[in-house]
Amino acid sequence: MRYIHVFLFILGSLFPLASCDNSPSVNIVLRVEDLVLTLPEFNEYFESVKAAYSVDELKRPSIRRIIRLRLLHQLLDEMVILKRAEELDLNVTDQELEKVIKDIKSDYPRKSFEDMLIKQVVSYSRWKKMLKRRLLIEKVIKKELLQKINVAEEKVKTTLEKQDTSREEVEYMRISHILLPTLKEAKEILRRAKSGEDFGLLARKYSIGSEAPQGGDMGYIVKGELPNVFEDAISDLAEGSISSIIKTPSGFHIFKVIEKNRDMNGNAMESFTKNKTYLERERLDKVYGPWIKGLKARYHIEINPGVI
Repeated sequence: MRYIHVFLFILGSLFPLASCDNSPSVNIVLRVEDLVLTLPEFNEYFESVKAAYSVDELKRPSIRRIIRLRLLHQLLDEMVILKRAEELDLNVTDQELEKVIKDIKSDYPRKSFEDMLIKQVVSYSRWKKMLKRRLLIEKVIKKELLQKINVAEEKVKTTLEKQDTSREEVEYMRISHILLPTLKEAKEILRRAKSGEDFGLLARKYSIGSEAPQGGDMGYIVKGELPNVFEDAISDLAEGSISSIIKTPSGFHIFKVIEKNRDMNGNAMESFTKNKTYLERERLDKVYGPWIKGLKARYHIEINPGVI
């Protein structure tokens, strides 16, 4: 597990733990069975993420509304998963939490971890609570979905066999992805990305892709695995380069190549592992939507967007 990515995701997903129903209904923004999120709690979360947006964006009522509605639906998904954790009797022990914290801190140079929290205006105790929440959500997804996704070795080997065996090497790259609904938005985000703005931050703020919470990070992709429309656009890009806009039925895509490498056959196991991870993620993306939709249909849910 890449704990540094978990840490960054936590910073982009900070909000108070859902509480039991003991508030006047007029203040309730979300309700999932007996779990509720009140307006003060929602606003506290909004204050935590405002720093990711420009002053001009926040001054525009239409943009501000879109941001708050997007957060509302993110919160709904997480509250539904937490309710499922109760049913499964899952929890995160103090030992598990401390181990993950230790691993996260080891990924940062001395004092830079604390500097990151200060920059994000997040107290350590609050961040720790949110990390515990995130780990619990990961446990639910692992139990409900990942354990049921069995990527057979034969499929992985078939993918690797697509490589040019005459060169006796496997090509792979690590890429980030931003998906946008309109060409106008895509052109603006591409301009900002090529002007030097952080690609990961742009992905977290604007992408509608499933990788957005991770800053668009898709992990390692073996050459030949992506659809041709994407492969043709990014295969010749150098590390650090950003693709042009790619139009598909799902929207407008922008990619950034983080790393490119070649593995000789002596590193076949490493290539095998990377490719297996990608295939598992690909299948997870396909089953997550129906799964979360089923949970939402199962629980009594009340959404009050007019309150926010």
